[in-house]
Amino acid sequence: MRDKRHGEAAAILEPIAPHNDLAKRLLLKAMEDGNDREGIIRCFPEPISAGAIIAVTESLWELERHDHLRDVLSQPAVANHEDPAVQELRTKLIRRLE
Repeated sequence: MRDKRHGEAAAILEPIAPHNDLAKRLLLKAMEDGNDREGIIRCFPEPISAGAIIAVTESLWELERHDHLRDVLSQPAVANHEDPAVQELRTKLIRRLE
């Protein structure tokens, strides 16, 4: 990741991430830094952390996958998240989807 080889880092981290929280956070960072929107959506289908929620919802919006975005926004972990940034983004995206 230090060498900005985000795709290579993601390929190494992806199989480890489901079983390791640190690998999951690093995977998200590698995919964000590498602008891998498809990878973010694939690897974080049910985001829980604020960072993952923001990355997934922004990726879905940018790729115009509005139906999938609605589904993610209605997931309990997202709808009830207490982070103010998540709440603000969720409200903004719901308004845009109307």
